[in-house]
Amino acid sequence: MRLDLNTAEPVQHSKHDVETAHTAGDEDDVQEAAGLLAQSPTEGSTTHSSLQSSPTSSRGLTPHDILAAFTSPKIWLLLFLNTLSAIPVTAFSVFLPLILSHLSQRSQDTPALTNLLTAPPFLCGALSLYAFTAWSDKTHQRTKPILLALALIIAGLALVVLLPTHWPIPRYISLCLLLSGTFVPSPLIVAWLANNTPSPGKRALVLGINGWGNFAGVLSALLFKSTYGPTYAVPFAVTVAAVGVAAAGFAGVWRQLRAENAWREGVVRGWDDDDVAAERAYGKGPYKVPESSVLNVLVRGTYALGEVGLRVRRWVEEAREAREGDERLTFRYGA
Repeated sequence: MRLDLNTAEPVQHSKHDVETAHTAGDEDDVQEAAGLLAQSPTEGSTTHSSLQSSPTSSRGLTPHDILAAFTSPKIWLLLFLNTLSAIPVTAFSVFLPLILSHLSQRSQDTPALTNLLTAPPFLCGALSLYAFTAWSDKTHQRTKPILLALALIIAGLALVVLLPTHWPIPRYISLCLLLSGTFVPSPLIVAWLANNTPSPGKRALVLGINGWGNFAGVLSALLFKSTYGPTYAVPFAVTVAAVGVAAAGFAGVWRQLRAENAWREGVVRGWDDDDVAAERAYGKGPYKVPESSVLNVLVRGTYALGEVGLRVRRWVEEAREAREGDERLTFRYGA
């Protein structure tokens, strides 16, 4: 039994939950077994692979957390994709009145009408955000809702670019379609990162790195200038290209994660029960990290740095002692 963090009421655990948590070999996982941050289920996943470290762990940041966060290709790729997909969010949150002011002569002469016209597109965005996040929460899927939202953005942007400027109503409807997908990707990316980063220290760093995606605001400010009015064809075209690259990237990430899960299942299938338990609890299964891995390359690079290199090497070697969190081969990524 434990105290629930939100209600301070005692919560009973089943015998299976307690046994599963202790099998993981980490007291921090006891709260996770109760469902504080349950891993999204995926095809072929196992019961034990859903265990994650408690988000309330007090161990602080470790060398492993820092190196694992900043040397993960997945994190930097998702940051890049998040930045591209967030350009419409930052652009239309600020510049939508400017764009709407050129839809018709009447809206140019009446600023109050322009401001009023911004309400329906944002209402569409709010309703679609609720619908998409509810769907994602119910199905434990992140990538598919993101891809569908990006498809809505691309469709809306394409229509705005292709429709003649003397068709204000169809172009306005296209903006509503565009805003319907604009606000969905960013929060689902955050949810994906949180669900797939079990180590609390690494999770904090990863979410902080992902926050650099706000650089999209700088890009949108450079794109949507009044000099491109009244059609804003160039900013819309560039935004279509950026969102298209983001959609292709997310589709690639989804396929890569499925392949990674399948590879891990194949490796673990050849181990005995003791090896699986050691990997699940301590990240010390029989699998050997390739010499070409980032941490091994860093260790070899420190030999040319003298005394400073020795200190760095000890720090890196401490970080690579065992696999943690999503690095353990018993972990399955949620999509």
